[in-house]
Amino acid sequence: MFTCRKELEDLLGLRHPRKVLIEESMEVPRAAERFFRGIYAEPDKLKRGFADLQRETASISELLGLRKSKFRDWLNELPGSPGEAAEYIRETSTELTVRHERAALAEARVLAQLQEQGEVELFPVEEEILSKWSPERILLFPKVIERIALLLKVSADGLNKACLVHAMTHVLLYAGEDRDKRTWARHELGGDGLESVVHYYSNAFYSSYQYKELAQAESVLTRYLPAAGRETRDLDQLSREQVNAAMIFWRRRSDLSLREILSYLEDFA
Repeated sequence: MFTCRKELEDLLGLRHPRKVLIEESMEVPRAAERFFRGIYAEPDKLKRGFADLQRETASISELLGLRKSKFRDWLNELPGSPGEAAEYIRETSTELTVRHERAALAEARVLAQLQEQGEVELFPVEEEILSKWSPERILLFPKVIERIALLLKVSADGLNKACLVHAMTHVLLYAGEDRDKRTWARHELGGDGLESVVHYYSNAFYSSYQYKELAQAESVLTRYLPAAGRETRDLDQLSREQVNAAMIFWRRRSDLSLREILSYLEDFA
């Protein structure tokens, strides 16, 4: 099985004192069920609207086909009289106008239904439907991961591995020991919380260890997980040693924000 523990431990400067069990479950968490129901709130109603639109469009095509056939015949042999031809053109033109109006009404109804129903809100993705973690165990949900990968058009295997990287980063930040054998001492997860730091380090993992085949899947996580928008770009300005020092301070000092810690380190750089 793909494992990222050693590389992540080296990256974070942490060591997990115990074995981390990695398991998979074919369960679909309740919060993930919406990904399997489809993306429309009332699909049957919308299908009826498309059926009406298809019927009216076919009616137009049918009349256009008859006119086309009639005009082709007249290429070979002119109509019996000019009046006969003029009457046919006027009648079929009027009928075309009627059918176009019916099609336009059907189209307007479908557009209204699309606007009314919209797509069910699928994203952002709650992390719990992809994986769950505890200090000694990671549980992945490959059935859900495969479905989301299909919707986002990325590799299911890559997304599965990216979820493992993401979960392992959580575990190491929370339960890993630094050089002083200290573990998690932070009492709050809001603001500059665990998620923003996890996003930073899981992204750094790919650039540091050149897992390019997983980079696209990681970008999906960064884009769609709720905490992905939290800022950690300031970390990019620091050396690896400074970044690890910032992470250690951040784990120990819940009274300091990540930005305050970075500012402090920059002053002594």
